[in-house]
Amino acid sequence: MNMRKILLLFLLTVTSFHAQSIENPEAFKKCRKEFNKKICLADEDKDNVPFYLDQCPKEGGPIENGGCPWPDTDKDGTLDKDDTCPTIPGLPENNGCPRSIKQNDCEKFCKKQQIKYEQFQTEHQDIGKVYSLLNKKILSDVLNLRKKDLRNNDFGISFGYIQFSLVPDGSCDPNPTKIKNYLISKFWNKDIFEYASKKYNKEILIRRMYFDEYFNPELEKLMGTETFQYLLQYSDKENNNIIIPSKSKKRPKDYISIYIQFITPYKIEIITPASPTIYEYKNGQWESYQK
Repeated sequence: MNMRKILLLFLLTVTSFHAQSIENPEAFKKCRKEFNKKICLADEDKDNVPFYLDQCPKEGGPIENGGCPWPDTDKDGTLDKDDTCPTIPGLPENNGCPRSIKQNDCEKFCKKQQIKYEQFQTEHQDIGKVYSLLNKKILSDVLNLRKKDLRNNDFGISFGYIQFSLVPDGSCDPNPTKIKNYLISKFWNKDIFEYASKKYNKEILIRRMYFDEYFNPELEKLMGTETFQYLLQYSDKENNNIIIPSKSKKRPKDYISIYIQFITPYKIEIITPASPTIYEYKNGQWESYQK
């Protein structure tokens, strides 16, 4: 009799624990339709948030944030939830704001930065037409410096594209990040990528392109829909790269890299140790000279 009571008590305890462990029956039921019970209750990242509730099942994070780690947009060590200036790198003792900005002035600073950026866009709205006179020449000049590698099938072409931290539209940026992104997106576009792929028949790699729901609206606005949609189809989400394959689809062992630096919107430098060259737009045309 005592054993039967003990067994009954044990079963009630297990049943009660199981019921408590299913915090969101609807979410659990939805998970069970796609996966099995074992997977739904699993906790691969060991953050004590089961798979059926975990929005980031491979990254540890608190239940308050759906099992995802708290973001730190400006990478200053102060999490966004505690950061008064979440898009401006700052100091922990100033709640994530730089010393130059008082906590209550952050919003005012952001608005000023956004106005400056919008004014820059308006003043340089036709810069893409000016860059179309130069981008193919820069592509040719760089590749001519690497003729031997260009003939080698083990080499592809790598573009330095938007490699700066991209902040969502409406956010502030104390550095000229948005301006750099704007210029480079007007310099390298769908036309030049298609031209390079067709002319040189090489795999094209664009590193660190982050396509996700958070950045996509700002990226599409920045690049223009045509370039955005073109690159999106070649997105390698696992590695955050764009890979435009060659006709042979052979993966190269190395890449000829093309990096440019905007000294001003109308003065550009090819970044190469072999032959650094300056290109400057004067009197309706581009002139070049060795640095």
